[in-house]
Formats: sequence, structure tokens, C-alpha cells
Amino acid sequence: MTSPTGAAPLDLAVSLYQQGQIADAVDAASRGLCLSPGEGHGWLLLGNFAYAQHDLSRAQLAFERAIRLIPSGSEAIFNLGNLYFQTGRFDSAQGPLSRALSLAPSHLSAWVLLSTVQRFSGDLPNAERSGWHAIALAPEDDGPAVLVSQLLLMRSEFKQGWSLYEQRLSRQVSSIPTTRPRLNVLDRPTGPVLLWGEQGVGDEIMFASLLPEAIAHFPSVLLQIDARLKGLFQRSFPNLQIYDYAETPPVDGYTSHLPLGSLGLHFRSQASAFAGQTMRYLKADPKRVHEVGSWLPRQPGEIIVGLSWSSSSPEHGAMRSLDLSELCSALNFPLVRFVNLQYGDVAPALKTLDASARAQIAVHPDIDNLRDLEGLAALMCNCDLIVTVGNTTAHLAGALGLNAWVMLPFSPSWRWMAAGVRTPWYQSLRLYRQARPKDWTTLLEQIKADFGRHFLPQALDLAR
Repeated sequence: MTSPTGAAPLDLAVSLYQQGQIADAVDAASRGLCLSPGEGHGWLLLGNFAYAQHDLSRAQLAFERAIRLIPSGSEAIFNLGNLYFQTGRFDSAQGPLSRALSLAPSHLSAWVLLSTVQRFSGDLPNAERSGWHAIALAPEDDGPAVLVSQLLLMRSEFKQGWSLYEQRLSRQVSSIPTTRPRLNVLDRPTGPVLLWGEQGVGDEIMFASLLPEAIAHFPSVLLQIDARLKGLFQRSFPNLQIYDYAETPPVDGYTSHLPLGSLGLHFRSQASAFAGQTMRYLKADPKRVHEVGSWLPRQPGEIIVGLSWSSSSPEHGAMRSLDLSELCSALNFPLVRFVNLQYGDVAPALKTLDASARAQIAVHPDIDNLRDLEGLAALMCNCDLIVTVGNTTAHLAGALGLNAWVMLPFSPSWRWMAAGVRTPWYQSLRLYRQARPKDWTTLLEQIKADFGRHFLPQALDLAR
């Protein structure tokens, strides 16, 4: 990053920025532009510095000024598009990104970001086309390949989707220390295979649906997963040797290894392969289910509804979350009692409710929904219905075969597919999709109507 020759205040700003003194860099760049307000590159620098300082309004104004002064400057145009994307203005982002690509057709990051923006805007065909452009520019780069793989998986193009999805392993952040080779899809293992979780708990639960086939096809299987899932998995797959991440599976106990996310390439190459999938492949602890039932006595006709309204995913978790007050309002019916299934600190969300609504939500005092997934499963098994966003709670409900309604943003994760009320991964889940970006209102109105039809007549009959 350099400033024009002779622009001393801007040179100082660059130096300060490189030293990590971002606020001082913004001040120096501003002083330089007071002296040379027609310096387009200076406005670009100010935009970059302000963006790094999270002063997005100032950054936007600076980028717009830079574009007016240097209309052919693709960097400022791209940065403006990126700023729109980061602030959730997806439709606004498409224009600058397309313009940047008309000026710099080989701009890899612009193609990747345009594909992402088009996906979040619901334009999946163009998102895929833009993604393929990025792959053509950088065939060995894992980013564009994984991006397109997810778009393919969303529309059930499983064979090609899983093949591209394998490129995530070229820059795998999570791995295991082993001298054993990774199992190739073309190879038939001759000895035990170690399967290991590479992603979040939700994905470990989802890909566990393929474990019965792995057990049937591989000579034997060892499994390494998150410690929070160990009890559930040991009960559900009693013949597996299961380790958590604090344990080291003995290297002489297996001849090859495979991340769980690669099981799809082996066993889900087409949509019909989901047909034989077990509906309930995880089993809750019966003793804990009974204990929770004793803590949550049911009144005549009462409907127990478990609620989870937030995702902590660093990848657009805010987009997947909604206000607890909105959810409670949509399900505010007689005979309904809520159970908290949300993990993390729920106190701030509960404080937003009025006293009567807050009293309606049962929060188990001894179950940490984040760390005690056995306890969470027991809570869920005592619910007549679970209403949740697309988070770990949704995955666990599906794996347990429980009746759950999953609320999804306009452009959900690839795991929930591109359209429809069902996902092939979980037969017991019903999906509710936003009709427009950020529009939870219409979705909640549909949930309210469906709840009234499916649950209230039966509850009222039981209460009489």
C-alpha cells in the first residue's frame, strides 16, 4: 500500500497504518486530503483505513469519492461492493462488483464475492456461474471450489458437489496428527478406518447419519468426535470405538483415516442414496429423559414447545437468528408452555420479555445446553414440538427423529437445500424459509397458522 509520490501526509498515513496505528492513519489521511482533495488514491486510502477502524459510514463516503475521481479504479469499486456485502446490502453490492469485474476481469476476489452476494440474494444460477468463473481463474484454490460445491449440493447435484467439496482439505484448518494415509474414494479399505470430525458439532451430528453405511462397508471403524457428543454416540453406535479430541486413537489401531465430511462422497453420490437413511440414528439417555419429564410435569392438554432462536456460527450467525420476543408472540396460544433449548447465555434475551412471557419459559437449572448435549437431548425428547433456527439444536432434533420446525434465512446454509419444506438429511424436520431477506415476520405468521391447525384442536379436546 503506497501513496502518490510527494504526498507526504498520505505517506505518513500509510506508515502509521502499517504500524497498526489505524486511528492515527485515518487522521493523517484526512489532513492530507484537506491539502489535496482531488487526490483519488488518497480517498481510497482513507476508505481502507476507516474500514479497518470499523467506521463504515466514513469508509463508504471515501470510496464513493475515490470512484468519482478515478472512475476506472477497480480497487475502490470492489471495496465499496465489499462494504455493502459486509453490511448486508446484497442487492447494492452486485452493481459495484460487476463494474469492478468489467474493469478487471481476472479479479478473483471479485468473482468469489459476487458469487457469494448472488447466493445471499437468492440468485443461485448466477451465483454458480460466477463461482465457475473464479474456479477457471484459480483451479487449485479451495475457496471457489468449496463455494461452488455448496451451491451444487443445495440443488442435489451430489456427485459433482462432493467431488469439489473435497478441495476444502487442501487447506484444512482442523486435522489429526497421524502417519496413516487418508482414504481415497477409489480405494476399498483393507483395514480399520479412523473417521474424525473436522467441523462444528452440527456437522458432526449431520454426517453421523452416514455412519451405519461406513460401519457396513468398512472392515471396522474408529471415530473421533467432540467430547460433548461422546455419550450420545456410544449409546447409538455401541460397536464403535469412540474417542474425543483429548484422546489419541492408537495409530496401530487403523490403517487409514477420513474426515466425516468426506463420507458424502462415498455414500451420498445421488439423491436416491438418502432413501435408506435411518430416521432416528441418535438415542437419548432414557434415564435423563425420565428425570427431565419429572422436572417438567405436564398439565392436561398442555403443549410443550422447545425454543431455540439464535446461532453462534461465525459464518453469518446473526443472519440466522431472530428475537425471542417475536418467536414467543407467534406461539402465544393457550395451553402452550415453552422450554428453553437455546445454548449460551439466554439471560439477556429473557430480559426482553414481559413478566408473563418470561414465566412461560421453563429453563432447566442444571442443564447447560451448550456443554451438556445429553441434557439438551433429554429436554428435547420431552417436547411435543421444537421450533428452532438452523443451528446445532436443529441438527440434534433431526438426528433424534423429533418433530421440529426449522426457521431459515432467505439464503440458508447448503445443508438445508435450496428450496422445499424438507431436507434429505433429516426426515422429521419441517423447514420454514424467509420469503425475503431479513423477513422473519412472514415466516412467523406461517408458523403461527400451522401451529393453530396442527396442535390446538387436539390440545383443546384433551383439556376438556
